[in-house]
Amino acid sequence: MEAMNIKQGRGGRHRGGRMNWKIPVSLFFVLYSMITIFLVGETVLSSFKTKMELVENLLGFPKAPTMKNYYTVFVEEGFAKYIGNSILLVLISLILLMLVSSMLAFGMAQYSFRARNCYRAIFLSV
Repeated sequence: MEAMNIKQGRGGRHRGGRMNWKIPVSLFFVLYSMITIFLVGETVLSSFKTKMELVENLLGFPKAPTMKNYYTVFVEEGFAKYIGNSILLVLISLILLMLVSSMLAFGMAQYSFRARNCYRAIFLSV
């Protein structure tokens, strides 16, 4: 019965009058995922290369893996301080966001006004 409902149309196979987009969309996401995984993997591999090896061997595994790049970033450049500043900023922002959001939620729950449903829809959609 299912095979009888499939019609051949101008855009490809149709099922119940609607075009089946699952295959092209799935192929797009598989391709996108493969490219992303390759780029992240290449970035991690490149972090173990020296500057000269990056120039000579851009794509590929490092010949002599080194941790000097990580030592430079974390010890010599003080990257831990930057991470600490970012964490502090996120925590302060999160606390302020929760405070303002809870006050807004209380006001929306307790009081009735004309545009209440409109504001509720906007806040829930964001």
